[in-house]
Amino acid sequence: MKNQNLEQFANEFFGCLPTIFERTPFVKNIYPRESNLGAINIIENDNDYQMEMLVPGFTKEDVKIEIDDDLLIISAKVADVIEDKWNRKEFHKKSFVRSFKIPEDAKEEDIDAKVENGILHLKINKKEEETKKPKLIEIK
Repeated sequence: MKNQNLEQFANEFFGCLPTIFERTPFVKNIYPRESNLGAINIIENDNDYQMEMLVPGFTKEDVKIEIDDDLLIISAKVADVIEDKWNRKEFHKKSFVRSFKIPEDAKEEDIDAKVENGILHLKINKKEEETKKPKLIEIK
């Protein structure tokens, strides 16, 4: 009976070890479980919105950008290729999809995109503000 309790305790204790180590910053930096892939920076200027997204290892042919309704959808798909040549492999590309609601003042038809040094750069121009001119009403 004592051995069974000890075995149960050991299973519960050692079963939680990965969780404990994942929460330790030192270990998490060495063995990252989460990725910054698809992390994004956005800035709004007077005339445009500029976005930067991390896409390390992807080329412009790998990344797909589309507009569906009022959503800007950015995705990249990685083919399932098994590479046996590595003795140790700690990084790899992963498929992802991110979507963003397009602001009302953005020109959907005027978006520039480029991939450079593992960063996708997007520039979305804003619509020009319509200035309302005073209108003279004729009295009849």
